[in-house]
Amino acid sequence: MISVCVPVYNYFISSLAWQLSKQAEKVKEKIEIIFLDDGSYNSISERNRKVEKLPHIKYLIQKNCGRSIVRNRLAKIARGDYIIFIDCDCKIDKKFIFNYINYLSNDVVVGGLTYPEKPQNRYKLLKWKNGVKREVKSSRVRAQNPYKSFLSSNFMVKKSVFQKIEFDTTLTKYGHEDTLFGVELKKREIKIVHINNPVTHMHIDTVKEFLSKTENSIINLIDLFKSNKIEDEIKLIATYNSIVNSPLKRVVALLLKIIHLPVKRALLKGNSSLFLLDIYKLATVNRYFTSQ
Repeated sequence: MISVCVPVYNYFISSLAWQLSKQAEKVKEKIEIIFLDDGSYNSISERNRKVEKLPHIKYLIQKNCGRSIVRNRLAKIARGDYIIFIDCDCKIDKKFIFNYINYLSNDVVVGGLTYPEKPQNRYKLLKWKNGVKREVKSSRVRAQNPYKSFLSSNFMVKKSVFQKIEFDTTLTKYGHEDTLFGVELKKREIKIVHINNPVTHMHIDTVKEFLSKTENSIINLIDLFKSNKIEDEIKLIATYNSIVNSPLKRVVALLLKIIHLPVKRALLKGNSSLFLLDIYKLATVNRYFTSQ
């Protein structure tokens, strides 16, 4: 059996549920589809609950616990020997499940990610541009750095492999649970296969939402680094450490402190420069390192 596991949070899932159910009807393998709602608003969860009428689908609800805990619980509930994890705000290809079935002999398979057309709302351009330029990669490119290219939004894993690692539940804020999962796979020398089976990330955050998530992910990243769960090979940490170890470290640290808010204001006003985003990230890292 294959278990398709989808964590849900404040997003309508009827379209995705219908697509998955339809595909499950067409393949020879036995498929179960589990949606686990992680504390969505009642108005959303009540509407989503209707997907249980579709074949192969279960819809469960729990109090909000966060991204890592909900994925770990899904894996415990899943009856399949293989688990396909995808995010609830994704659109899938017509052969999405079938494409993964062709790789059932592998421990971990990552399908990739795409984005929809450019949004007209300028306050969504930063997230869209960052996604298109930095997250959308071919399977060939991802395979060159297989562990750093791991994505929790779309992957298949052998259940016995997942049970050895799981997602780190100490990460209560948004971000980098997939980074750590990739690090753990590398430590254990578990091979990742990258294929061309992308999902389309349909929900595009506003710049306000995106910067909030970015800051939370940086807090997680710093905590992981300080607890020795990741090394300084992570690009953002490596860049900041090169600054700290430079002769001009005090000047640069002071400059990052000064420009943090002005850069953030510029981004919030609709500036979609990825260069400014990178400066904001470094300034945020500096802020948290120097305040502790």
